[in-house]
Amino acid sequence: MVRQLSATCVWKRSLVLHSVAKIVITKGVETPDPRPFPYAQTINAFEKLPAEMEHPMHPEHPLTLLPIGAPNKSRCDGCDVYLKDLFVHRCSICNFNLDRRCALKAQKIKHESHKHRLSLMSSSASFECHACGTERQGMSYMCDTCSFWIHKDCASLTPTFKHHTHIHTLTLIYPTHEYHSIFAIYNNCNICENSIMEGRFWLYVCIGCNFCIHVNCSTKTKERESAIEVENIDVANLIHLPMADDSISAIDLFLKQISIGDNKREAKLNHFSHHHLLFLFDAQGDNNSFYELNKDKICNACVRKISAPFYSCGQCDFFLHKWCAELPNELEHPCHPHQLILLKEPPEYRGLFRCRGCRYYCNGFRFQTFQCSDYYLDVKCAFLPKAIIHKVHEHPLFLKKDCMTAGCAACPRRVRMFAFGCDNCNFNLHYTCAVLPNTIKHKYDEYHPFTLIYAPIKDGPDEYICEFCEEEIDPKWWFYHCIHCDQSACAKCISTERKEVPNIKWGSTYNSDSHSHRRIYVPMTDKSFNCAYCHRHINSQTLEIDSKCKQCNIMLHPYCPHP
Repeated sequence: MVRQLSATCVWKRSLVLHSVAKIVITKGVETPDPRPFPYAQTINAFEKLPAEMEHPMHPEHPLTLLPIGAPNKSRCDGCDVYLKDLFVHRCSICNFNLDRRCALKAQKIKHESHKHRLSLMSSSASFECHACGTERQGMSYMCDTCSFWIHKDCASLTPTFKHHTHIHTLTLIYPTHEYHSIFAIYNNCNICENSIMEGRFWLYVCIGCNFCIHVNCSTKTKERESAIEVENIDVANLIHLPMADDSISAIDLFLKQISIGDNKREAKLNHFSHHHLLFLFDAQGDNNSFYELNKDKICNACVRKISAPFYSCGQCDFFLHKWCAELPNELEHPCHPHQLILLKEPPEYRGLFRCRGCRYYCNGFRFQTFQCSDYYLDVKCAFLPKAIIHKVHEHPLFLKKDCMTAGCAACPRRVRMFAFGCDNCNFNLHYTCAVLPNTIKHKYDEYHPFTLIYAPIKDGPDEYICEFCEEEIDPKWWFYHCIHCDQSACAKCISTERKEVPNIKWGSTYNSDSHSHRRIYVPMTDKSFNCAYCHRHINSQTLEIDSKCKQCNIMLHPYCPHP
């Protein structure tokens, strides 16, 4: 659904373009920006943009047309390219962005396997794919005229394929009239030896050798490799999730394994990341009053709450976990082909970088590859385990770069973040879902903890309402519930309430090219403000990060320059 902008749209439609300046479109305000304007947009292009749209790449929420306001390093979640337009279609709830090209490009394709055009859509229900014959949810192409479905990844299968079991290149054929005589030649798949089901599904064939394999069997090599990997791992030594309660963080447990077996404890440390001498606090022998004083401090490397043993600076607010002080300078990661290098300062615009593992902005240490200059991992994502055991699945779950195709079994979000999955069973969990604790204590229920629920409760209530957002909860996705008090909570809401999501060390400062004062990162509160630059409304429901200039007593979006 697309709603066109009216003449009374909240943003002015008149653009004045100059060779060395641009007019930033704001809420009824024209604000000069003296920086070079590297591209030209016309009024006609913007008038054609829809004010709001529902898009198959993000079916959870509508996308709203918003002005970017200033150059930034955000990327389009459709094509993964830096945003360069003046406007972006954005879901502020999920921080999901689409540039104009991805938002408006045709969502229909003409595929050789079918006579009608196919529409791209997201399906929350399982369906049988007419290409491979398997059932699963996710992005798919559907025929609006007849009941024809194919998975999005099946639609992208290569027309030719070289399989290790056959000397010749195989050709992809479809059960259409054109290939009817060819299908009549084959009876069984040469890999699984099962029937080809009277030509119902797609095949890879070598006509000259009378050789054919199911589309699914063409990926059996990968499945065998996964099975071998399962056989070789020591399941007993894997971390078993979920954690019993929220007193122990699975992420902190992962990080502590960085330096397992290293008992070397230097009382003083010169670390490359800081210009002052650091001193070790060891809970085994030091005064606990010092720990009590600093227990709410944040590690500058992993941006997690500090815990002993840790190093601290006596002159400034700088802390390092002992294991973070021992991070390797180089890292091989299973989700990226290039070597990653440890760097201490955020490289991105405004002192932040966006981690490819969790999609959160961060101002801690990062691992970067120089072959892909915009690929960054924060410390916690860099050291996620290669495999875990989770009680909801019988097999080990292996770390993978995302689960966009098959979807997450715990939540409906379609985001490119690290996941743990079992390829043989097509089962996946976003890593943020996998680390949810079994129980969470909260002030809303002083007597009982909230318990993680994986499926609708037998003989439970007809509806579940989140105590925080007051929205109805869909019980087919994971959520928290207290059966004694009949109180429920979205997993995201209760985690946000407990301040678990931000990847930012609040109070950190950075230089702004457009202002003489250093700006400071602060968390948003329940109070609402207008950005001093773009004048757009900002509050805790739409943005978790903000910045301010104490000297000028103003609040700004982190990506907006000083007015």
